[in-house]
Amino acid sequence: MNLARNFGVKSSPKDEMHIALTMRNSWTQQNLSNPVEQEKTYVTEVCYNVRYFARNGRTEKAPWSERQVGIYHRLSERPTLSQWITIQMPEKIRSHFEDILTNRSSTDEDRLERHLSCHVVLFFGLARDWRDYLCFLESLLKISVSCLSRAFRKPKNTSTIY
Repeated sequence: MNLARNFGVKSSPKDEMHIALTMRNSWTQQNLSNPVEQEKTYVTEVCYNVRYFARNGRTEKAPWSERQVGIYHRLSERPTLSQWITIQMPEKIRSHFEDILTNRSSTDEDRLERHLSCHVVLFFGLARDWRDYLCFLESLLKISVSCLSRAFRKPKNTSTIY
């Protein structure tokens, strides 16, 4: 619930929840419809948010915006059952998720690997523009240093009168 609250309207200037991660592993009963055939299965739940910078399509002065994505993933090992809740998932990454998750695999191990690979796809997708963002910051820093050095430079044609 704290993760979802992180996407709401800011109530104060202090940012309390910059990043969050919650993980829980447990054994749970499967096949609840038939109590005779119940078996325990290992369940992993992970919930996290990631902040990242993305191009916003605005002017050259402010072409980047800080954004965030929230993920909840519940994965049962046998049979492989996966539940996802995503908040503000970038569309390009969402389409990769759908491609991965709709691919039919024959074994539980393949399905398990496929579901876990979605987390890797997310991080690689969010990091894709990181270098461009750093180059943008570097160009702003160069402009600032240039302006400061001009401001503190002594004029060459000054004479001192005593």
